[in-house]
Amino acid sequence: MKEDQIMQQSMDKIYKHLQSFYEETIKTNLNNYDSKYLDTINNDINKGYSQYLYENTQFKSIANNAIGYFYSLVKDAAEKRYNDIMREKYSY
Repeated sequence: MKEDQIMQQSMDKIYKHLQSFYEETIKTNLNNYDSKYLDTINNDINKGYSQYLYENTQFKSIANNAIGYFYSLVKDAAEKRYNDIMREKYSY
């Protein structure tokens, strides 16, 4: 899978998660947030997602760099954990 496809799928998943979180927050509103405040945040999320998809290559580049950074952190942590487990199991 190409890097662009991975980034696009990641942005889609993040967007869907944020939309689900927004809908759940509006529905339950356990912290009594002002609905206008939540709508403003949701509008900002929608605007950013639209910019990523359709408008701004600079915005897309910044978003891809951020996602790449977090993937790198997770990958490094997973490699370290794997090596630790292998050392414990095989004592090398």
